[in-house]
Order: sequence, then structure tokens, then C-alpha cells
Amino acid sequence: PVPSGIPAGTRTLVLEGNALRSFSSTAF
Repeated sequence: PVPSGIPAGTRTLVLEGNALRSFSSTAF
């Protein structure tokens, strides 16, 4: 979880980064 003090845009980027990493490790 990300601290609520972080802007929503940054939270979205973090979530997208996590999704991309898990997708990459699954695909490759």
C-alpha cells in the first residue's frame, strides 16, 4: 500500500509499475 500523502497520479504510476513487473515475470 502507498501512503495517502502521495498524489493520485503517483499512486497510479506505482500500481502500473507493479502490474507491469508481475506481468513481465509471468510472461517471461
